[in-house]
Amino acid sequence: MATRSRDGSAEEPVTPKDRRLPLSIVVFNAPTQIPAAPRMLTVVEAGATIGLYFVCPTPFFDPGNRTICIAGREYPMERVHYWERSKMAKNIDTTPVVPNFHIGKR
Repeated sequence: MATRSRDGSAEEPVTPKDRRLPLSIVVFNAPTQIPAAPRMLTVVEAGATIGLYFVCPTPFFDPGNRTICIAGREYPMERVHYWERSKMAKNIDTTPVVPNFHIGKR
């Protein structure tokens, strides 16, 4: 069958734009630095609070690049012991909960 001009080129690959899979827990082989975390972590759980002000972001698995993406940083699969897949990404408000202390009379 002959191609028409409006069909587009046959060389264009048809792939979905975002193939990242949300994860609920990622366990690393060794302590790993996560952006904005107060200390190095071996277990990253989506939505867990570490310390007073740090809430773990949702990690994603990119099967095309074989990497784990956490807060804009990518980690190779060789550094990961195991992970648990989440049914959906958790959108959690990451603003810290700071108690409202008053000194003296209000």
